Amino acid sequence: MAPTWNPDILNRFIAPGIAQFTEAEIPEPAIAGVQAEYWMANHFLHSVFLSQYEGNQRQLAFNIIYRAQAAIEDHKRARELTSTYLESSKPENPSSNKYYRALRAWETCLLNLQAFTELVVTLSNTNIFTKGDDTPQEHAYEIANTIKHWGKRVREGKHHDDDTVPMWLTNSGFSTRNHALTYVNLADLLADCAVVANDLFDPAARCASNT
Repeated sequence: MAPTWNPDILNRFIAPGIAQFTEAEIPEPAIAGVQAEYWMANHFLHSVFLSQYEGNQRQLAFNIIYRAQAAIEDHKRARELTSTYLESSKPENPSSNKYYRALRAWETCLLNLQAFTELVVTLSNTNIFTKGDDTPQEHAYEIANTIKHWGKRVREGKHHDDDTVPMWLTNSGFSTRNHALTYVNLADLLADCAVVANDLFDPAARCASNT
């Protein structure tokens, strides 16, 4: 007979909120008609045989496309792993290994989204959010910051004693000690990424549209 664990034990020793994580409706990014899985391959072909970006724009465009494709692929994998976890776990006896696999995939997705954001800001010379504006863009960026600097926070003893991981899953989305982001918010942000990457992968078409 499988053991039944006290929720407080699960939340303290596996991840905050895991005992309450029982369901999740995670939409796919709205990118119908966009072949995101071929962006990098097509960008290579277009750049070699048709036209290429000049100067630092070449590296910026390449890495924006790279991070957008990675984040969208990470999202797909994370959705699948989260579904696997929820289908095979019970709140009182969760599968920690399956939970951590899903959580790691979400962390990678958000880190790639953060790198994308920084690159787009540099290329466009326009801020995507203003600190303290409480937008999904800010929350996604700050959650990624928490993930990125978690090792340092633990080393310096600056993390909350109950937080075994920098970010955890909830029925509606992602949480850290200071920020939250819904699954819908993340799907919308990735749809925005797709618009940018789809505009950039063909240098000749982009140059023509700007003339």
